[in-house]
Amino acid sequence: MIAVHLALFAISFIDFTHRSFKTSRPVQFALAVVGCTALQKSPLWWAVHHRLHHRHSDAASDPHSPVVNGFPYSHMGWLFVNDLMFPDMSLVKDLSQYRELGFIGGRAVMLELRKKYGNILAIGSAWLDKAEFDPAVGVALHVGAQTFTLPGRNLNAEARPNVRLFQGIARHRVTWIHEVDEPAAMKTQGQGTLVEEIEW
Repeated sequence: MIAVHLALFAISFIDFTHRSFKTSRPVQFALAVVGCTALQKSPLWWAVHHRLHHRHSDAASDPHSPVVNGFPYSHMGWLFVNDLMFPDMSLVKDLSQYRELGFIGGRAVMLELRKKYGNILAIGSAWLDKAEFDPAVGVALHVGAQTFTLPGRNLNAEARPNVRLFQGIARHRVTWIHEVDEPAAMKTQGQGTLVEEIEW
């Protein structure tokens, strides 16, 4: 089963990155959905970074070069780097014309909870039973019998125009949340959305 899953993942993302073969739109969509089950973000996100990898192989601008950043980073670490979360989608204009791929890309398959000291917990968005916001407590995420609490400041404020943390979580648009460290908290000076702690 794992071999079949990996083969379908490879086929789907090879198709999206290199456009090596043609399929019908329903088959392309099915491959995209199966590819997303590998939990390595969306096909468009993957295609942008893999195209950059081929364009700048083993140079500083290669997003996942084993030569520049080492083997562990090139195979897994780069998936969690904040700077790569919002890639330049103009690099995949050929794929952006397919609205169904954009739909998949706009939904978070996983929600990563990142502690300031490096611990990361990933929760499948489908496992999120309920999310609640209470200004006195913060955001509470209920996953089965466990509750994750995210106290902080300005948790219902706009993080970007028309984007609020709680709404983003509820709509599966938020891919990661991290605890703020002291330098970042001081830099914001009370402005912006800050998660002070992730309690699990």
